[in-house]
Amino acid sequence: MRKQFTLILSALVLSIACVSANISDERFSKEQILLSVILSHIDEYHYDNMKYTDEYAEKVYDLYLKNIDQQKRYLLQSDVAILEPYKLELDEFVQDLNFEFYEKAHTTLIERQKELKGYIDEILAEPFDFSVNESIEFDEEKLDFCETKAELKDRWRKILKYNVMIRISDHLNAQEEEKETAEKEKATKKELAEESVNVKGDELVDDLKVEEKKEPKTFEELEVEMREKVAKTYNDWFVRLNQRNDDDYFAQYVNAITQAIDPHSSYYPPEDKENFDINMRGKLEGIGARLTQEGIYTKVNAIIPGSPSSRQGELKAEDTILKVAQGEDEPVDVVDMPLDEVVKLIRGKKGTEVRLTVKKIDGTQTVVPIIRDVVILEDTYAKSAVIENEGTKLGYIDLPSFYSDFSDQRNGRSCYKDIKIELEKFEKEDIEGLVIDLRNNTGGSLQDVVQMVGLFIEQGPIVQVKGKKGPARLHNDYDPSVQYDGPLTVLVNSNSASASEIFAAAIQDYDRGIVIGSESTYGKGTVQRFHNLDRMLNPEFAYVRPLGSVKLTIQKFYRINGGSTQKKGVEPDIVLPDTYAEIEYGERLKDNVMPWSEIKPAKYTSVDDLSDEVVSIKASSTERVKDSELFQLVREQALKLKEQRDNTDRSLHFETFKAENDALKQDDDKFDDLEKKIESITIANLKDDVDEIESDESKKERNEEWLKILNKDFYIYEALNILGELKS
Repeated sequence: MRKQFTLILSALVLSIACVSANISDERFSKEQILLSVILSHIDEYHYDNMKYTDEYAEKVYDLYLKNIDQQKRYLLQSDVAILEPYKLELDEFVQDLNFEFYEKAHTTLIERQKELKGYIDEILAEPFDFSVNESIEFDEEKLDFCETKAELKDRWRKILKYNVMIRISDHLNAQEEEKETAEKEKATKKELAEESVNVKGDELVDDLKVEEKKEPKTFEELEVEMREKVAKTYNDWFVRLNQRNDDDYFAQYVNAITQAIDPHSSYYPPEDKENFDINMRGKLEGIGARLTQEGIYTKVNAIIPGSPSSRQGELKAEDTILKVAQGEDEPVDVVDMPLDEVVKLIRGKKGTEVRLTVKKIDGTQTVVPIIRDVVILEDTYAKSAVIENEGTKLGYIDLPSFYSDFSDQRNGRSCYKDIKIELEKFEKEDIEGLVIDLRNNTGGSLQDVVQMVGLFIEQGPIVQVKGKKGPARLHNDYDPSVQYDGPLTVLVNSNSASASEIFAAAIQDYDRGIVIGSESTYGKGTVQRFHNLDRMLNPEFAYVRPLGSVKLTIQKFYRINGGSTQKKGVEPDIVLPDTYAEIEYGERLKDNVMPWSEIKPAKYTSVDDLSDEVVSIKASSTERVKDSELFQLVREQALKLKEQRDNTDRSLHFETFKAENDALKQDDDKFDDLEKKIESITIANLKDDVDEIESDESKKERNEEWLKILNKDFYIYEALNILGELKS
C-alpha cells in the first residue's frame, strides 16, 4: 500500500508528471487522490515537519469522533469500542491511503442516524410532562456515549423536551409582552383623551375601544403546538441529512487529518471555498459575519466592520449558531449541517430578516434578529474623533481591520494610507495625545501594519516572520520620518488578533506607547495560505476535479524581542476588567494549537524607557478602576458569565426553568448602567471631516450613532485618563 501511495503522489505532481505514465491505466478513487495531494502539500508547505506518530493518530481519531458526534447523540459505547482499536493505527492508515477506519465509522454513523428517525417520531407522538424534576446536561465533555439504545432514546427524549419547553417559554413571554404593550397603549390613549377639551362622555369610551383579541393559548395547547413544530423541524433535518453526499462526510475525515496538525489547517470542498471567498470580500447581501466549521458546529469567526451584524451589535465572534430562521418562520436546526448549507440559509436579499439562535460564550442561548444588507464600505475604514477630557484635547482613531486593496495597491485604499491622512488632520487640531483603538480588530495586511508602526517611530524592524525553512525574515520600516511623536496609547482586547497583535507588540517593544486592555490579546501568531488542489493534478486525473482547496499554516510571527505572539498573545502594560476575564478565551483553547516559541531577538533601539512611568500610571489606573462603579459592574458581569458557563445542567421542570430565566433577566437589567453616557467628556468630528459628513444624510446619521457609542465607552475614557498622565 505504501508503494501505491508513492506512485499516486508522484503521478499527481506536475513537476514529476513522467511517473504517471507507469500507472495511467489504473483509475484511483477520488478519495485516494484528494488525500494524497493534501498530504503532499502538507509535507511541502506546512510550517511544522509532519511526523506520523501514535500521538498524531490519537489526535486524528479524537477529532474525527468529535466531527461526527461531538454531542454524543448518535454512537453507542459498543460502536466506539469497535472503532477504538484503530486509534493508534491511523498514522499508518493516513499514509497508506487506507480508509478502512473511515468506512467502518461512516457506515455505523449512517445506521445510527436511520434508527434515530424512529426514536424521534415515537417520542414526539406523546405529550411531555414538565412537572417532573429532571435536567439535561449540555456540556459534551461531561457526557459519555450511551451504553444502550434505550439510554440513547432517553437522551433524545430530554433533547426534544428541552426544545419544546424553550418554544413554550418564548411564546408565553411574547404573550406577556403583547399584553403589557396593549395596556400601555390603552393608558396612553386614555390620558390623551382626558386632556383633550373636545372629548365628551361616550366619545371617550369609543376612543378607548380595543380591538378584540383571541384568548391566550393554554399551556396544554402550546405544548401540542410546539411539539408539532419540533417534529417538523426534525423531519426537515432528516431530509437534509439524507441529501448529504459522500463528499460532505469524507470532508469531515479529511479535516480531522489536517486539523490534527493545527486548528487553522483545513480542507475546503469547492463550494466551501467559494463561500469563504465571498465572506472575505464582504460584498454579499447578507449579515456580514465570517463563519467557520468546528466539528458539528458553525461558529462566528469574525464580524465584518460596517456590516449588518456589526451595526446590529448582538452577534459576536465565538458565538455558536444553532438555528437559522427566515423572519417569523420556524427555525432550522443547523447543528451537524455542512458549512455551505448554513451559509445558504443565512444569505438572502437586502431588507429581509434572518433570525439566528446562538449559544453565547457563557453557554446561554439567545435569538439575534438581523436585517440583511450590503456592507457599508466606509464603515470598514479608519475613523477619527477629537475628545476633550478635563480641558485636554486628545485624538482617537478607531481601526476596525488592517485593510488593503490588494488588487490595486498603488491607487486603492489601505489602512496605512488612511491612518497617515488622519494623523495629518490631527496636526491641525493640536491634540496633546492619541488613542488607537484595535479592539475586535482581527488583523489583515502585514505590509500595512509594518508601514503603520513606521508612522510612530523613526525606523527599524517591526516583526519577524519565520517559515518552514531558513532563518526568520525581518520586516522593517525604512522611512526615517515620524508622522506623530506625541503621547500614545493602544487599546486592545481578547478579540484583537494577528496584525493587531503585531502593532501592539511593536509599540510595546519600542517603548513608544502604553498598551491597554484585557489580560491578553487573542494569540493568533500564524499565517495561512490557500492552495488550489486542482493545480497539482496531472491531466490524466482530471476525472476527479474539482477537488477544492486546502488552507495550511505556513509561517509564524515573532516579535522583535524574539517572543512569538502565538498562543500567549500580547499582554497589555495596563490590564482593565473585561467581561470575559473569568472565561478561558482565545487561540489557546483550540484543539492542537501550535505552541508559543521564541527565536533570536532582532537588533533595535527603544524610543524611550517607559518602565517607571508605566508603574506609576498603572497604580493610578488601578485606583480609578477600583472606585469606578462601571468597572465594578464589569467584574460582576464577568463572574456572572462564568457562573452561567459553568452551569451546564439545565432543568426540564418548567417552573424551575422559568424562575431561572427570570433571575437571569433581572441580572441582565442590572448591567444596563454600562450603557450610560459619560458626561465629563466631549466628542466631536475633526474639522476636516465636518463638511463631507454634513453633505450626506445617511453618513451624517451613521456618524451621530458612532459618536453616541464613543460617548458611552468607559474603556476609551480610562485610556484618555492614562494618556493624560503619560503626556504630563
